[in-house]
Amino acid sequence: MADWTAKLRLAAASRTRTLRSLRGACVTAVASIAAFAASALAADQAPRAFRAPGDCFQPLDRTNALTLTRENDQPKLEEIASRCASEAQQRPQRGMIFAYFYAGWANVQLGAGPLQPPRDDAFSIDSADSLDERQLHDATTLLDISARMASISGADQATLTAQRRARLELARAHRLLGLRPNDQDHFDQAERELNSLSRDGGGDLQNSIAFERAMLVIDRRRGDVDTDDTRLQSVLQDLSVFTNIDPRPGDQYIVRRGPMQLARLAVYLGDRALNRQPVTFENTQLALGDFRYAVGAYGVLSELGSSVDPVQAANTRVRMGLIDLRMARVLVPGQSQETTYGCSPEADSFSINEANRAFREALALNPRSSDAQWGLGCTLMARNIINGAVEQFRLAVRGLDEPGERALPRSEYYLGLARALAASPDQWDGQDGAIAYMQRAADSEPDVGRKAAIYLEIADIYRRNERWADERLSLQRSLEARQSARAYLQLGELLYTRPELDGSAVGARTNLNAAVQIAGPHQAEAYYYLSKVEQRLSTVEQRAQHGRASVDFATQAVRLESNNAAYRQQACLTRIIFSRTHDQSGQVVCTANAADDPQNPDAYPVALFYEGLFWLREAYLTSGGHRSNNWGLAILAFERGASAQGGREVMFDDHNNDMDRIPLGRLLDYGRWFALHCAGLDAAVQQQPGSHAVDREREDFKQLYDLRKCWAD
Repeated sequence: MADWTAKLRLAAASRTRTLRSLRGACVTAVASIAAFAASALAADQAPRAFRAPGDCFQPLDRTNALTLTRENDQPKLEEIASRCASEAQQRPQRGMIFAYFYAGWANVQLGAGPLQPPRDDAFSIDSADSLDERQLHDATTLLDISARMASISGADQATLTAQRRARLELARAHRLLGLRPNDQDHFDQAERELNSLSRDGGGDLQNSIAFERAMLVIDRRRGDVDTDDTRLQSVLQDLSVFTNIDPRPGDQYIVRRGPMQLARLAVYLGDRALNRQPVTFENTQLALGDFRYAVGAYGVLSELGSSVDPVQAANTRVRMGLIDLRMARVLVPGQSQETTYGCSPEADSFSINEANRAFREALALNPRSSDAQWGLGCTLMARNIINGAVEQFRLAVRGLDEPGERALPRSEYYLGLARALAASPDQWDGQDGAIAYMQRAADSEPDVGRKAAIYLEIADIYRRNERWADERLSLQRSLEARQSARAYLQLGELLYTRPELDGSAVGARTNLNAAVQIAGPHQAEAYYYLSKVEQRLSTVEQRAQHGRASVDFATQAVRLESNNAAYRQQACLTRIIFSRTHDQSGQVVCTANAADDPQNPDAYPVALFYEGLFWLREAYLTSGGHRSNNWGLAILAFERGASAQGGREVMFDDHNNDMDRIPLGRLLDYGRWFALHCAGLDAAVQQQPGSHAVDREREDFKQLYDLRKCWAD
């Protein structure tokens, strides 16, 4: 007992003069605690209205004291804080631990300030601006005394319950005091109290302890400067209990604060995950889970009678819908990475349905939400309900200038309407057409990267409608906004396939050369078209130089994408034309593979035709037994090609010449005839009259692939 008295006196020395007499009274009352603790509690009574001062000495479950809140019962709390502290000082008696607790607890309720929606930029639900520091300091003194008085052997259950609650409230008071600038030592004291309480067993205060731990992490963060959200995600899990909380717990402090803090943190983390780049399945799934917590928290607040802003609740559902739209794109392989949301019919249908539900719920809460109208238009477009999508997108665009924040950039609303209009064949042009809204999107977009992407979309619309000059202009505007491999590639390909736009291959070569300098998914295709450009230039000047370049570029395309049948075919064709089959990779790219393009039944016989040409070229460059062997391989390839073609009519065009498109079967016959002729087997050819009847085509074939002679001189 002497040790207890010394500790209490030491604690009293550090307190303010206002409460000095209360600490002295504690020492006097300690002697009576043991006797009170040893006695049995009175029979349980239904909680009744708290009456001071008599009830100051009653256990916590005898009255309605712990259901009082500052919002509804401030006068009563002020009476409890004053009368119970005074009674503990003036009338030392059994149950004084409860009097100190009630006085300290009431001071925490009053010192925490009114529960008001915090500022939008506030990270924590609590703010130093609303605190009453004097009352919180008084609370720490009173609660510390109450907690220490109960630390005796043989304490009954009511005393232990009061002690646990006193330690919780003490930790809470220290945390709130730590919100003040340059006074964060209180956070450490709060953490020590919570750790001690957890070690000793928190009883039915687990939700309250979880809330205080979560708030310590949040309050210590001090702004949006930490990019690692791992701890905050853990905190969100701790706070998730508030999506299904009993509205009548003993700790009224957390009843509304818990769900509200959960909602704020969930929206904060959801937004961060939603804006994280690059877009991944993991980030999208994380954001979706975060906003689900927010929706659950808003539901609890509504059930508790809290005033939930319908616009804010609608915005949360809009965000959920946007995440579902993003998931709809992420889950479909091959979707464009330049489009954030899955509004196309290829998008994941389950995610689209979830998004549709979220946007409809948002519109039920806020019928004027442009965000929800845009999102609903997107889901309708994904379902191929184009007219409905156009209607929703138009509503969203009309509401752009109304007050309120927008979840999307302004350009995205124009783009939604433009894409819906572009999906309709007769609405792509004109003042109210897709191009016009695309241009408005580009004009309203401050980000040069997005502006460049919009001009690429405009170019695609022009391409579909064969407006080649307009496509070229849009691609140039995209490159003026931001250089990109895709724009360079598309412009180079356009100038190659439409030489009338440029008059030469110089423009195509310049843009394709720029594209291959940018590593990424477009590099291989740029090398492929560069090979074609050099192949074309070889017909007018410096055949050997352009021929080497054409082969090298085609080879580079194959190295980047070895499974692309078109790239392998180009690499093989250029080797044949420019007599460069005799290298290490020639046989690799020219060997036909039935699995190269399984969706195209004509691809394999065409590949066998090129394989036959390869061996003809190899025979031309070799001698002796190797030459005869190569002729044999050529004959075999041509015959296998004819067999693979079967009875189908396949028209052949390798885009390498001005020859009319002719049947592949006839070309296979020409190749076989030439190989048999060179091998000295003309008799075998004569046994099949008519297989080489079209002399002009046969001569053109020999001229094109430089097969006028069987071997080099």
